[in-house]
Formats: sequence, C-alpha cells, structure tokens
Amino acid sequence: MRHTHFGLRLLLWLGLLALLLVILIQGSKGDFVLPLFQTVPTTTVMDETYDLRSLDTVAVDTAALRVQVRRAPDERLRVIYESNLPQGSRAQVSAERQGDTLVVREHPRLRIGLFFNVFEQVTVLLPRAFTGALDVRMTSGALDMPDDLDVARFALHMSSGSAALASLRCAEYTISSSSGSIRAGAITGSGTLQQTSGSTHIAALDGESHSVRTTSGSMRIDALRGRADVQTTSGLTQVDRFEGAGSFSSTSGAQRVEVTRLTGDISFRASSGSVRVTLPRDAAFRFAGRSGSGSIHTDFPAVRDGKALSAAVGDHPVVAIDCQTSSGSVRFLY
Repeated sequence: MRHTHFGLRLLLWLGLLALLLVILIQGSKGDFVLPLFQTVPTTTVMDETYDLRSLDTVAVDTAALRVQVRRAPDERLRVIYESNLPQGSRAQVSAERQGDTLVVREHPRLRIGLFFNVFEQVTVLLPRAFTGALDVRMTSGALDMPDDLDVARFALHMSSGSAALASLRCAEYTISSSSGSIRAGAITGSGTLQQTSGSTHIAALDGESHSVRTTSGSMRIDALRGRADVQTTSGLTQVDRFEGAGSFSSTSGAQRVEVTRLTGDISFRASSGSVRVTLPRDAAFRFAGRSGSGSIHTDFPAVRDGKALSAAVGDHPVVAIDCQTSSGSVRFLY
C-alpha cells in the first residue's frame, strides 16, 4: 500500500513538473496567463481606422481567433477586436502598416484554464475603395466572409478550423486547407484550390483557369467553368456541372464529373482510382482511349482494338476526349 501511495505521489509531481516545463517554454516565446474560469461582457478591445493611400494588401494572421471580413458601411478601413475574456486572458492582437501591407496578427500566448461561451473575434471592414489583395492565414480558427467582396487577389491558407465565404470576385485566388472545412459561394477568377484532408464545397468556380488538388478529403464543386486541371489522390472530387476543357486524373481516389459543354480538348486519367463522366447527349467529339489492366466503359458506340478504343461522336466533332487507365476504371455515361 505504501508503494502504491508513493507511486501516485510520484506521478502527481511528474505531472506538475511537466506542466511547469510547458509554462516556462511558452513563457520564453511570449506572455502566458493563468486565467479564471468566468467570462465577462463582450468588450471592444481595439477599434482602429487605417489610411488606404498606397495600401496594396491586407494580411490577417491568426491562430485560434474567429475572423470576420466584411464590406465596410462607409469608406473607412477598420480593424476591430472584441473579446468576452478577462483582460489578462485575452489574445494579443495588433494591426500595423508594414510598407504597402496592413498586417493584422494574433500573437502567441499560453492560456491555461477552462472558459465557456468564449467570444473572441477580429473584424476587418473593407471599404469599396480598397482594390488590393486580401491574405488570410489561420491555424485553427474560423473565417467568416458573409458579404460579396471584390479584391485584386485572394489567398486563404488554413491548417484546420473552418471558413465560410460568400461570393468573391478577384483576378487570382489561392485557397489551401490541411484538415479544415471550407464552404464558399461563387468565386470568379483564376487560381488554385488545394485540400489535404477535410471537406470543401464551392458553389461555383468561374475563370480562365483552375488548378484543383484533393489528397484524401472530399471536394465538391457545383459548377466549374474554364480550363481545369483536377487531380485526386485518394479522396473524392465531384463536379456537378463542368463547362470548359482541361484534364482530370485520379490516383487511387474517385472523381465524378458531369460535363455540360466542352469548349476544348479534355483528358481523363485513372491509375488505380475511378472516374465517372456524364456527357451531354448532343456533344460532338473524337474519342481515344487505352486501358492497361483497368477498364473503360462508354455509353456511345466505340471501336475496340485490343486495349484501345476509338470513336467519332456527333456531327463534325472538333474537340477530342482522351482517356487512359492503368488499373483504374473510367465510365462515360449519358
């Protein structure tokens, strides 16, 4: 019994020492606090206005805060930070001009304690006169963009967390997520959409060119228009309405594509995954396919010569569909 008590005390002391070590390590990186467990009424901690002159980019870099980007009701660019935590427990938020960039940043700190119904939010109000770039980087927070926005460039990089975007118009977009959740309305512009795991649902991508990458999550795009390069490793990519040209490839994942109109040549590749393509019945195209140990199925008549297939569909076909499989399967349906 005495040995048991000694072992429990030893574990307790080791736990306390480990906690102290974490505090010391985090304290060397920045402030840390030992907060209470009770929140306070929401307080506006910061409300600053910034000059638009020579401003090219608004960059937001946060860890766990909620971020909201909205259209300003007037022509002032404002950054607002609100919190219902006690003063010693709030995040440290700064906003400062660095050349032609306004940097809004959450500074790291260790918060030990348990709070309920926490509300900590940074709000960026962008006036219509702002025509620069918006760059958002998040670790595990939440991004909310409820208003339709027009910017020159838009970038979102998130490790986890969630993002909800209304319609967005930009010349160029870059959206990447490691394991978070993204929901967006129509995005107009050219760019890159990349997801490692997690889930993404985009109402529409409409632009000259798009690069879409899915590793192991689920990606759904209701409407995709333009030249597209869509690659799926082991996840699921679904495009409900595709109008354009480009390439689709699946390594060991699955792709579901419904084509509404082909504006140029398009190719489909399946290494060990599966691709299902639905074509409009009035489509005219030349078809060439080759399979290794996989399979190619077509609802339209095709001439098979060993592992190769060919067809000419419709009157005066001018676009080409090329299909190759290694050990995967591709199905062309009406």
